[in-house]
Amino acid sequence: MNFIWETVNKYVPENMADGVFLTTLIVGWCVLVFGIGMLFCMVAAGSTSAGCIVNVMCIALYAAIIFGLFGGIFYLFRHHRPGAGSAR
Repeated sequence: MNFIWETVNKYVPENMADGVFLTTLIVGWCVLVFGIGMLFCMVAAGSTSAGCIVNVMCIALYAAIIFGLFGGIFYLFRHHRPGAGSAR
């Protein structure tokens, strides 16, 4: 996550970095889990892509929310500078 955070901070203004970081994590986890799930469905289970796309998409969205959003928020709380999001 450090690599993603540093990359976001390099290319995105500071006031938008948190949102872009969380969005990147959510989309990344969703794409990763969806790709692995579809590959597993088609190769290991031997079913068609249309037969399991709904189930894999549901699993991918849950993984994106749990690992991407909550993991990203946990990372920001532990590694982000204090008071960055507070209004003055």
